[in-house]
Amino acid sequence: MSSHLALPRNGHLAAVLHIFAYLETHQNSETVYDPTEVTFDLTNFPKQYWSYSIYGNEGLKKTLPSNMPLIQKKYDYASICGQ
Repeated sequence: MSSHLALPRNGHLAAVLHIFAYLETHQNSETVYDPTEVTFDLTNFPKQYWSYSIYGNEGLKKTLPSNMPLIQKKYDYASICGQ
């Protein structure tokens, strides 16, 4: 829920209230973690070469619109507060 702090909506408030209601009814619950370290056998995973695609889109190129404006500044900041 912390990702919605910037622009909370009514649905987010309802979700937080639902979380608190759950926690209120499960006060004696515990979270248990397994401290053992997991080891993976990397030979079970095939090596992938990401320089090509199985979908056949190697020759694709990003096309930009011809009437796209040029960037005037190195950095352009957007104002969220309307300033």
